[in-house]
Amino acid sequence: MKLKAVSGTMLMLLLIGMLTLAFNIQSVESESRTWTVDDDGPADFYTIQEAISAANPGDTILVSKGTYYENVDVNKPLNIKGAGASETIVYASNSKDHVFEVKANYVNITGFTLANASEIAVPHEPWASGILLDHVNNCAIFENVVTNNTEGINVFYSNFNSIQNNMVKRANLFGGIHLLVSSFNILTNNIVIDNVVYGVFFRGQSNNNIFSSNVVSHTTHRPGETGVGTGFYCVGSNNIITNNTICLNELGGIELNGAENNKVIGNLLFSNEYFNIGVSPGIDKLVYNNNTIHHNNFINDKGRQAGIWNSLNVWDNGYPLGGNYWSDYNGTDFYSGPYQNVTGSDGIGDTPYVIDDYNRDNYPLVLYTDLNTTFNQLVSMYIELQGNYGLLQTSYDNLQTDYDSMSMSYNSINSSYNELESKQEATITELNNIRNLMYIFIITTIVSIATTIYLAMRKVKVKPELKTT
Repeated sequence: MKLKAVSGTMLMLLLIGMLTLAFNIQSVESESRTWTVDDDGPADFYTIQEAISAANPGDTILVSKGTYYENVDVNKPLNIKGAGASETIVYASNSKDHVFEVKANYVNITGFTLANASEIAVPHEPWASGILLDHVNNCAIFENVVTNNTEGINVFYSNFNSIQNNMVKRANLFGGIHLLVSSFNILTNNIVIDNVVYGVFFRGQSNNNIFSSNVVSHTTHRPGETGVGTGFYCVGSNNIITNNTICLNELGGIELNGAENNKVIGNLLFSNEYFNIGVSPGIDKLVYNNNTIHHNNFINDKGRQAGIWNSLNVWDNGYPLGGNYWSDYNGTDFYSGPYQNVTGSDGIGDTPYVIDDYNRDNYPLVLYTDLNTTFNQLVSMYIELQGNYGLLQTSYDNLQTDYDSMSMSYNSINSSYNELESKQEATITELNNIRNLMYIFIITTIVSIATTIYLAMRKVKVKPELKTT
């Protein structure tokens, strides 16, 4: 009886243990973490790509100083930080591919020198770039040096990104910073120098971007080419180009080609070879492009100040704010007032600065101007920026709604998949448990039958002895 009791207890414990393993579900919560990369070790990984592959969305990757030879693909939201552009250098191991290719939203890249994506591999875009933002939103690229690439920073069908405090130089195809069909991006405090064809290129319906407080200079042309070498070239509309220094470019400073309703305000342009600013409609007829151009400083020490082709634009901000400073303006400032007929100087020329038959600055400034000289001008700029911010916010909200909807659908599908997967695993485990129990039952039955037969045979052999009288 004791043996039976012990055997029963052990069998019960075994069953409980098996059922617990079969149906026990543990919840695992993922938290963002920081990974380290060092080409010399010790660290979590030797390459940036290994760290990206292992990381979860939202993680941070810290890359130690050193020289890395990689083409890095970023396919999830991550913070990727080098030890500083002078310390952490990434060369494209395949010079026909991008150094960093970003295909996920919410990626931040800072503190690197990115170089050697310098060959044209395919006859179509996007060409090899130091950084490619490919159909992504809400990324930040800041405090990097991007040099010796086919294109420097390439923003390709991407919106709501921030490009700040970078140095972009020696791009040899389409320029330092290239936006193609990309809108609502902010580019500030970048130095774009010594690039080929264009320093900065807003192309193909790149609209509602802010280009502010950048330096663009020494843009040249490729051997055998003409008509290129412009610092800032824009084909888009409703962009704000403000407070930039654009100088020493081989062809021109700013060129607006078929671009409409852009604000060009408070920039310094000088020593550009053929023109400081050029505007054309992009077609061979007179067009009202309605670009607003005022409070810029046009210093003419080489070519002409403005090259205008069949385009009508606004060249001042009315009285008393005024228009632009033109270094070759030869008018006087003896009068004041909206019609310049009141005795007394007001810092505005008494006669318009005539650009061509259709374009004139009605209130040219006679003194070199600063964007921040008047309170009213600041207020005007603020209102304009607020209006654009409202458009940005509306578009962002729409994108966020779409993203949330897609995320909900994804989460629902993922939840159903996980539920089915859990049920499948539970079913397999339960079947295994049933199989094991069947094995135990069969073995126990066999042992029981064998024991019964054995005892029965023993009784047959042992006969009772007969008593004699």
